[in-house]
Order: sequence, then structure tokens, then C-alpha cells
Amino acid sequence: MFTRPAPYLPLFFLLLSGALSACDSKVKVTDSCGDGVLDPGEQCDKNDFGPLTCGTEGFYTGNLACASDCTIITTGCSLTCGDGLAQVDHEDCDTNDLQGWTCTDFGFIGGALGCSAACEFDYADCEAVCGDGMVALNEGCDDTNRTAGDGCDAGCAVEPGWECVGTPSVCTPTCGDGQLLGDEVCDDGVNDGSYGGCMSDCLAWGPGCGDGILQAEQGELCDGADTAGETCATNGFLGGPIACWDTCDQLDLTRCAGRADWSIRAGSTTNDQGSVVAIDATGNVIVGGIFRGTVNFGGQDLTSQGASDIFIAKYDATGAHIWSRRYGSPDGEILNGLTTDSAGNILIAGGFSMTLNLGGQDLVSGGGFDAYLAKLTPAGDHVWSKRSGDGTYQEGMRVTVDVGDRVTFAGVFEGNINLGGTYHSSGSGRDVFLAQYNADGTFRISTTLSGGGVLDTVRGLAVDPSGNIYATGGFSGTLYYNSQPLVSAGMIDIYVIKLNSVMTPTWAKRYGSSAADDEGAAVAVDSLQNVYVTGKAGQAVDFGVGAEAGFGSQDIFMLKLDSAGNTVWSRVSGSADSDGGGIGVGVDADGRVWFSGNFTGAANFFGTILTGQGIADFYIAATDAAGNPDFVQRFGGTGDDTIKSMAMTPAGALAITGEFQSSMTIGDDTLISSGAYDVFLAYFQ
Repeated sequence: MFTRPAPYLPLFFLLLSGALSACDSKVKVTDSCGDGVLDPGEQCDKNDFGPLTCGTEGFYTGNLACASDCTIITTGCSLTCGDGLAQVDHEDCDTNDLQGWTCTDFGFIGGALGCSAACEFDYADCEAVCGDGMVALNEGCDDTNRTAGDGCDAGCAVEPGWECVGTPSVCTPTCGDGQLLGDEVCDDGVNDGSYGGCMSDCLAWGPGCGDGILQAEQGELCDGADTAGETCATNGFLGGPIACWDTCDQLDLTRCAGRADWSIRAGSTTNDQGSVVAIDATGNVIVGGIFRGTVNFGGQDLTSQGASDIFIAKYDATGAHIWSRRYGSPDGEILNGLTTDSAGNILIAGGFSMTLNLGGQDLVSGGGFDAYLAKLTPAGDHVWSKRSGDGTYQEGMRVTVDVGDRVTFAGVFEGNINLGGTYHSSGSGRDVFLAQYNADGTFRISTTLSGGGVLDTVRGLAVDPSGNIYATGGFSGTLYYNSQPLVSAGMIDIYVIKLNSVMTPTWAKRYGSSAADDEGAAVAVDSLQNVYVTGKAGQAVDFGVGAEAGFGSQDIFMLKLDSAGNTVWSRVSGSADSDGGGIGVGVDADGRVWFSGNFTGAANFFGTILTGQGIADFYIAATDAAGNPDFVQRFGGTGDDTIKSMAMTPAGALAITGEFQSSMTIGDDTLISSGAYDVFLAYFQ
């Protein structure tokens, strides 16, 4: 039977639903202190204290209460550190309450036991007696005596090589058990002090590798600083610091510099000279100079056609001959400058009279002695060449290239000269010219350093990665740069000049005395644009740090300037005789500065005396970046032996060339001249 629902049921469910939706005790609409719910900013609310207890407030027992403003009340808490009552479960002591403990309870013989602010025992005023058999807290051991040597010393400290346990202490030796314990430095279980072993007390190693004492009978070749008299020089290097590997069975030669790898000689029965040398980007060595008669540089014979001809020869890094060529005419030629570009092309500079052919068109002088500049391929073939001069005197002296393979050319001239763009006229004597060309030989820019004296020279030329140009040489009278004068002290003085990439002078410096001729011969620049110069100087020249006394009438100078031309340091070397002066300078990637040049007699280099063996000898020297001496080495035989040019790479490979008489030894090679003067070429790395 169907039954109709009671009419009041829908109304009942509607009222129940509304009541349930309105009742939720856990949902807060507003914060209110006293509602029993702990809200932010309240320490408590009625019986809700969150994480707080009497313990969190520094008490040991009791209960917290909550104030009407919802802050805690600690009056129901009790017992805390500092209340004067020691709590066994929580404290050693409390103020004066030591719970009956005294110093003697802790192994001391007396004294006053104290209590710290943290309610912990303080033993500072307790007294201990070493030897009473009780190991006090400030004792490492106590074996009832104060006798040393039994493991527990007279001060109740455990002796090295012993282990002490118990009260009274029982001590047993540990040295010799093969275990490194306590203060032992070593313990090999034998401890007989033999080579490489441990001493009997385990406190030191016996003799062995690393003690700085060479023991050859044990197979040591070196030990620490003791290298048995071996040096970098005795191992075929120019110099540098030698060391010993930590195995004592091998010398460490990694910081030695300049091993003489190979050397050659070439010449006829007359006079021949190596004038210039360069190392290309792949390590090949290119040497050039002048020769007479017939000379063989490792390939075919070369025979001169005139009074003297130019030669260029190329070798790989091992000294193997690649090619050699003659350039010249029946008239005289000079080769003064040689360098290579990034592709290995060869740039040469010098002077000639009458006619010169370098593989292209004839270069015909203007009637006097003219300057030439030429570019050759890596194989020595002609790319382009040019001459400059009138009927007087012009000579190319130096050539270099920048990072863009632009060619910078320097020389001297009298009269008028057209370097490709502008005519320049000299003053009353011989002036310096500077010109720059693009890689294809087209003219870019030129300038002159005009002097009021008779003779101006340019001997050194360099460029930096920013395109700045550096030159050095000598001048007399007044040398003008950018309308600014440098005034000589009376004879020929040194100049060093820096020009920017458009040949506007940045700065210029002069150095010299009135007693002798002074001249810069070579210049180099490092990655920070510090400038290094070498050459010859007379007595009492001031290089910016005070006058250098010198040794003879003409000495060797070495100079470092910063990028602004300020003197960083200078060095003067030489003998009581007249020395030829510095010839070459370079800087390697490690900051080592290399110098080379010629001297006579007994010359003082940084306190080291080099004694010449012949008419003239030559040297290679090095300093660190601060000018501190690294090494110096002499070369030469009984004749007249001189260096003319030096080249080096950032990695420290070094090539030198020049002329020699009779015989001389470089590295393992003894060179013997076949004429008056022969060419030599040597390579170091």
C-alpha cells in the first residue's frame, strides 16, 4: 500500500541542513584572545601553549599558566640553574650546592671544587699530585712514580711511543708495533734507522730520499737542493734553475732554458756574415746575410756575382736545410732586416746601389745608395719589392709585421725620399724614416724623425698587438718628434719612441752622456706593453733610476720601461775595455727577458764574470720580469766572434746568427771556419 509522507518531514530536513552549515568550530573568522585557539602573536590561549613548556623557559618542573592577554605565566614552574639547589637529574651543582662532592672525589689531593655558571663542576682550584696513582682530569697518566722512560713521564704525561691505561696507569710501548699511534711520526715495525726507514724512537724518519742529503750509494742522483754539481748549463741549457724530482732518481730540467739543439756554419775563403735571423709561425728558421765567392748552406752551391751578394737560407726546427738562395747584382747590396708574417712569407729590408733584382722587376737606384723593401713567399719567390731614394743616401734598416700582416719599414736617409705617398726631406744630416704598407705592398702611412745633428740611426723596431710602433737607435744634436725635441748630451745619445697605429708619437725618451756614443740596438714589447731595450752606453748614463757607473768606455745596457715610458729597471754590464754592446732582446711567455750582445775582455754580468777567449766574444743572458738575473753564458773561440741578430718565439725558442773566425763550440757542435769570417747559425729551445 502506498503511504503519503508526513507533511512536516521536508520542513525538518530543511531546518537541519541550515543548522549544520552554520556550525563549524574549527573555522576562524576573526582572531580573538581567549577563544582557546592559539593565533599568531599569542604565546598561549587558555590551555593551548603550543611548543612552550617550563623546560623551554629554563625550568626543570612545573606547569605554565596563560594570562588574560595570552602571554605565559611561569610562576607555576620551579627549579632552575642558579637557584642554589642542585638537581641531580639536571645539574652537577648549583652555586654553592656541590651535593657533597669534593676535589678528592675526582682524583685530586685537595683544593676547592667550584661550580660554573652552567651548573657544572669547576676543577680549576683543585690540586693534583703526580705519582699518587690517581689519574686526575689534568693528567694523561699516573703510574705511582715520577720516573721518565717508563711511558708516563715526571709530569704525568704519556711519553711518545707509549700507551697508558687504567688507574694506576699501566704503560706499554707502541713504537715498533707497525701502527702510527700518539705522537709517532713513523712506525715501520723495524725502526732501525736504515735508509728509508723509521728511527728507533718513532719520532723521525731515518736517512732517505727527501732529506736533502745526497746518498749516491742508495741510488740517489740528487736530493732536494743537492744536485751533485749538476746545473742547467752542464745539461746543455743556457741556464735556469735546476731541481730534483721527489723520487731522487732524476733531475728536474723543466725550468731550464735554451738547450742548444743545433748549429751550422757556412762560408767561403773570404768574409761572410749572418746579418739577420727570424723564426716563423711553424718553427722554421730563416737566416740572411752577405757572402762572397761560393758558399753552400746545405743545398746547392751559391756563387756571388758582385763584390758581395745577399743570401737567404731556410731550415726546419731540427736544422734540416729546406732551401737557400742568392739575391744580388754585380754591384753591392746589404741585408739589414728580415721577418716573417702569419703565413710564413718573408719580408726583407736593406740597401743597394745601381741595380737589384729580387726575383721580380729590376730595382734601379736613383743614383746613390737606395733603400729596398721586399716580400717573398715561404719558398723564397718574389711577391713584391720596392725601392726608395734619390741621388744621395738611403738605407732600409729594419722591418716587422703586425697582427694584420701590415708591414712596418724603418731606415735612414739623406736628401729626399718618397716612401709611396709623401716626399720627406732630411735635415742637415741623416734622418730616420718610418713607413707602413698593407700586406699587398700598397702604401699606408709614413713619417720621419728629423734631427738637427749629423747622424741619426734606427737599430730596433717592434709592434704590439694594438698596432703601436716602437723604435730605438741613436741621434746627435736634436731629434724632433711631433714638434717636440729630444736634445743630445753632446755626442750620440739613445732614443726610444712609441708611436700609435697612425704614427703619431705617444712618448719619446733619451738617455746618454757627453763622454761617449750611446745607441739603442734592439727593442721588444710584451703583452702588457712593457718595453725592453738593449744597446751600448758610455760612462755614467742615467736611465731614469740614477746614473750607472759602468765598467769601461763603452758598456752594455739593458732597460725596461712601462707602457707610459717610465723606467722600471735598468742594468749595465761590461768590461774595462770597449764592449760591442747589446744586439738582441726578447720576452718569452713566462716573462723571462732574453738579451744578447758582444763583449771583450773580462765582463761583469750581474756579478758573474765572463772572460773572453778571443778578440771578441758574445753572450746570451736572461733576467726575470723584475730584472733579477737568471743566467748568462759566453760563446766564442780564439778569434773575432760576434753575434749580429737574435730572434725568439713566445715559447722560448731562440735563434742567433753572426760571424766567427777560427773555431768555436755551441752546445755539442764545434764550428770551424774555412775563411777569414764565416756565417754561424744556432738554435736553442
